[in-house]
Amino acid sequence: MSDEGWQALLDVEGWTIGDMRDARYDHVLHLVSAAIGAEEHYTGANNAARHESVEEAADLDRRIAKAWVGHEALRVLDNSTGFAEKVERAVVSICKHVGAPVPTGHKRYFLVTQESAKAMRRVANESGEKVVDMQLEYDFLSSDMKGNVVRLQKREYGEGKAQTYTRLDSMGAGIPGMAGSQMKRNITQRVYDYLKTQVDPKFVTLRKRRQVFTYNNQYWEVDTIQEPATHAGMSLLCVDVFEDQLEGNLDMPPFIDVVHEVTNDYRYLSYDIAKKPIVIH
Repeated sequence: MSDEGWQALLDVEGWTIGDMRDARYDHVLHLVSAAIGAEEHYTGANNAARHESVEEAADLDRRIAKAWVGHEALRVLDNSTGFAEKVERAVVSICKHVGAPVPTGHKRYFLVTQESAKAMRRVANESGEKVVDMQLEYDFLSSDMKGNVVRLQKREYGEGKAQTYTRLDSMGAGIPGMAGSQMKRNITQRVYDYLKTQVDPKFVTLRKRRQVFTYNNQYWEVDTIQEPATHAGMSLLCVDVFEDQLEGNLDMPPFIDVVHEVTNDYRYLSYDIAKKPIVIH
């Protein structure tokens, strides 16, 4: 349906995008249609449900993917591998989200210019990409008995908001480029307010603007630090990658100016930036 029709439905039912997208789903996997990148396998011979042409299926796929942009845990799985490997990547993504250790699934981080981060929404929209804006607030709690990092996150976007509790294992989860398990759960405002009383005094609250979008069948995030003031304006581009993308060049969004890669550079961790004393990088 059209954007206008969708908004009309939300208005009639008294729903918000946050209700329908974020509150209902902890994790979203978008498996790209064979009509994009594996056209030779797109046929109705083995799937009676397929009645669109390749072009129609590709257009529908792109529109569905855009509908999920803004969800915190959206993963887009393309057809760069065979179907069995595609399913394996989906399983890996789910395992990471629920906290099961997995050997693959990584992130790469890039420092980008402040100017391109500020202009990204306008330039991306002009090229047909959907960008969703949100405000993030991070607080770190005292580590648990096993030394795991515990983090509270609040997200605000338009009229919606969501709170999450994340536990990162002490072996490196959440460190750029390093695999590790984590447990992330949505929590109520009441639980969030209670846990805020347990914030570790060795950390300041980290606030940043996040802009998210899909490009080349991958989900990208651009975070711009707002607080602490010592890092205000610092912008980082993040993308989920798999084993075969850990090194080498990526097909980068053309509307972002990258300074250099900072994967594995601890100075750019949210954990490091928020820790007292604040160090200017």
